[in-house]
Amino acid sequence: EKKICCTQPRRVAAMSVAAHVEEEMGVKLGYEAHERTLRTDILFGLVKDIVRVRPDLKLLISSSTLDAQKFAEYLDAPIFNIPGKPYPVQVCYTKVPEANYISAVITTVMQLHISQKNGDILVFLTGQDEIEAVHESLQHT
Repeated sequence: EKKICCTQPRRVAAMSVAAHVEEEMGVKLGYEAHERTLRTDILFGLVKDIVRVRPDLKLLISSSTLDAQKFAEYLDAPIFNIPGKPYPVQVCYTKVPEANYISAVITTVMQLHISQKNGDILVFLTGQDEIEAVHESLQHT
């Protein structure tokens, strides 16, 4: 029996990733621990105790934001640095706050899509409802 723990900073995304890995690997996954909070500190305290009595347990913590050195020292574990492939990114902001940011996102995405020859657009939204609303609107535009 193998156990896999996968972390993801957002609850819905974590549950989606966990469900995918569970299905692929035929295993059960744990909870997310991406940002340092009281909960994650307690979680790592428990994990440290569990690892002592379960040498078969393999723990992998993947994060671009946590202080890896602190966790490596605390858990007496190595650090593996996996460099990413950098891509040129252009960050765009509105000049003034938008009253309806969902409509503004849809308009901006369409303007960029029409005016730019190639490339990708990455939009950060606050939750699944917003993501689905924007996705549906863009599909019908």
